[in-house]
Amino acid sequence: MERAHEGFASSFRAAKSLTAVKYKLIALDFDGVIVESVLIKDRAFQDLFGRFPAHLDEIMAYHRSHHAVIRFEKFRHIFNHILKKPYTDDIEKELADRFHKDIIHQMLACPFVKGAEAFLEFFSQQVPLYLISISPADELNDILKQRKLNAYFKEVYAVPWKKKDALLDIQRKEQVSSGEIIFIGDSPEDQKAASEAGVDFLARQSQNQMPNETSPLFDDLEAAHSWLLKRMSAYESAH
Repeated sequence: MERAHEGFASSFRAAKSLTAVKYKLIALDFDGVIVESVLIKDRAFQDLFGRFPAHLDEIMAYHRSHHAVIRFEKFRHIFNHILKKPYTDDIEKELADRFHKDIIHQMLACPFVKGAEAFLEFFSQQVPLYLISISPADELNDILKQRKLNAYFKEVYAVPWKKKDALLDIQRKEQVSSGEIIFIGDSPEDQKAASEAGVDFLARQSQNQMPNETSPLFDDLEAAHSWLLKRMSAYESAH
């Protein structure tokens, strides 16, 4: 746990140099932020295209470098540009059904990111929480319902929403400034979405491997909870 401690210390030092903020809402990604599901979907992707061994390394490299791209767009790109095969609606349905069946039971059973349950329980009573994911809406809502998580979120954004557009829509609906929103994600694409929407970003280090220089960067939501609470409490003390 030494790296987690160092990550917390360096991130907290960075936080001290930032202006204390009263965040009026928090948005979170799902995979790799709330549940430890990144490797589940990586393995499912590998199994799905395992019948193309000559192209599998290229397929997985594309998949892992495009976390913000929805699975249906990935399927199309892989067939059109890597496999160079015709892509039809029937093929898309077959791939989508196989992928869903492969992951759904694992998504219901996989562990929470450390501190995630306490984070949701505490902050949902302080500010509105929003969930932003590139998973299909029906699948995500089913997982949230079965894991008894849906009550924590004021609204869930899923496919076809892009994360940047979701953040901007939340800002518009809540009538808050971009500086009053923080987005918690686990990939460079999440960070880019936050930057493009003009909102603060807090990174969780999952298997997606955020760059070590990302700040603030935490190994889990327990440390993120502490950092966020300190920053918001500092605002209350100053006002």
